[in-house]
Amino acid sequence: MIDERFVIIGAFLSMIGQLTYAIDTVKGKIKPNRVTWFLWALIPLIAFVAEIK
Repeated sequence: MIDERFVIIGAFLSMIGQLTYAIDTVKGKIKPNRVTWFLWALIPLIAFVAEIK
């Protein structure tokens, strides 16, 4: 089995990356691709609707 500390380290590194991306987006350094964000939002929405039905 994998050590629990690796999971915690992985989650921490992921949060740092997401926070950095969010900060750069707010500052205007980067501009997210609208199509990509739409697709990333659409797929969970379809899964959610399927779960309800």
